[in-house]
Amino acid sequence: MAKSKKQPAPSHQSTTASQPLSKTTDKYICYERSVNAPQADLNFIIKAYRIAYHKKPITLREDFCGTAALLCQFVASDVERTGYGVDNDQDVLQWAKQNGSLAKNPNIQDRVHLVWGDSFRDTLEQPVDVVVAFNYALCFSHTRTRLLEYLRNAFKGLDKKCGMFVADLYGGTSSYVQNKTSKREFPEFTYIWEQISYDFASNIASNALSFKFPDGSMMKRVFTYQFRLWTLRDIEEALYEVGFTSVTFWVAESDDNGTIGEFTERKEIRGDIETFNAFIVATLQDKPTRSNSGDQPSASRNTTRPITTPTTLRNHPSRKDVGGHCLDLDKQAIRNTLESSESCLDDESHDDADDLASISSIE
Repeated sequence: MAKSKKQPAPSHQSTTASQPLSKTTDKYICYERSVNAPQADLNFIIKAYRIAYHKKPITLREDFCGTAALLCQFVASDVERTGYGVDNDQDVLQWAKQNGSLAKNPNIQDRVHLVWGDSFRDTLEQPVDVVVAFNYALCFSHTRTRLLEYLRNAFKGLDKKCGMFVADLYGGTSSYVQNKTSKREFPEFTYIWEQISYDFASNIASNALSFKFPDGSMMKRVFTYQFRLWTLRDIEEALYEVGFTSVTFWVAESDDNGTIGEFTERKEIRGDIETFNAFIVATLQDKPTRSNSGDQPSASRNTTRPITTPTTLRNHPSRKDVGGHCLDLDKQAIRNTLESSESCLDDESHDDADDLASISSIE
């Protein structure tokens, strides 16, 4: 498995008897350090979009964006790009503005727009090329009615000529085991993932994330989740129902030792697989014929699709419906296998056959 790129360790103050590390360390820094892999996610999005439409995406909306690490990575990768992050948690949005990637990169601040809103109901006035719902955000929908509500809203927010929706999902036999704890070590803390309970009647899993520090202190269950464990087929059927015309799955397995395989396109997954993660890609039309203009975005894009004031939302919420940051244990390890890949941000000229052959390893 490829090693992940080094990231800054969480900052904290000097520990005293009255100030354990669990009280002085920023939980969102721990979260980004142990969960996020924005460059790997971005590499996948760009290649999947190129396969579908033979060009690069210019606008992206990250639903349930949390700290907006992926959104900032997307915008920073190209001066043409603009991004919108939607989350109903005002605290995490404020943290993203003051302490996250957005605060550290002034070159993107006028092109990254964080919006307090409801990803199930609110839609930006301007459609975008890509809508993403990562960190298992679909699992916050506990009923099919609720799932369809979100997917219809995501569909509504996309450009109907070249829109793409991307989400992730996890599964495997280990996902249904309750009272299970897994750990991963980082230089400044231990990441602890608990599968507390599972109900076969509702397919609801109760999970929690904790951070334990070298001084013995702990942020215990600092993030908790009630996940509906959907199957890939459940999501596929719902995507077709709301109007998407093409749905593909890219799946990676991991073994008992945590060794991660490659992401490959699949329609079936064996019943004896302990753990898998998947990217779900849905587009709005069949794959188009390559035009003479190649893969570059048209010169008229900015005049035909002007970016409007980002904070203008339809149906701005008066209540909170879902959490804005969902985490897991295995996904970071899987995405770390993508981090060593060659960046595709400046290379938009590959043939589709090459992309299809290489996307499983994101080379």
